Amino acid sequence: MPVDYKNILSAHVAFYRNLDTAGKTRFEKKIKEFLGYIRITGVGTVVDDLDRLLIASSAVDGLPEALLQKQYSLPWLQLMAENIAAIKAGRSDMNSYGATNKAEFLAVAAEYFFGQPELFKTKHPELYDLLTRIFHQRPPERRADAGTPSNTSSRATN
Repeated sequence: MPVDYKNILSAHVAFYRNLDTAGKTRFEKKIKEFLGYIRITGVGTVVDDLDRLLIASSAVDGLPEALLQKQYSLPWLQLMAENIAAIKAGRSDMNSYGATNKAEFLAVAAEYFFGQPELFKTKHPELYDLLTRIFHQRPPERRADAGTPSNTSSRATN
């Protein structure tokens, strides 16, 4: 975990900002546990500490809360089923591990969403749009030459 992880969570994760002190402590513990047993790496891209924290925070609490909201749950279930079927049929550029089960699909989709946002948006526009609303995030654009966020992009802060 980066030394300034609390500041990163406060700046980029709306779910975290809305928790009380005890809730933040529980959330931080879950993130540490998640990152202790899940290795988040990029395929052909650099995954930085911000990406790892956003993926971990989405996996431990923020995403399930968002998905429980009716406006997200049905579109998510439909897109997830369609994309898993496409992966299994070999018609998707998503990592085949995403077809293992629903939890792994989320992990693979989140890694793609944060790791290669432009490509993900181009190849999976509906899924990209839904994840921006679920995560309350719009990943920064990455310069192809450096693998780092460009200065012209911004993250949603809703």
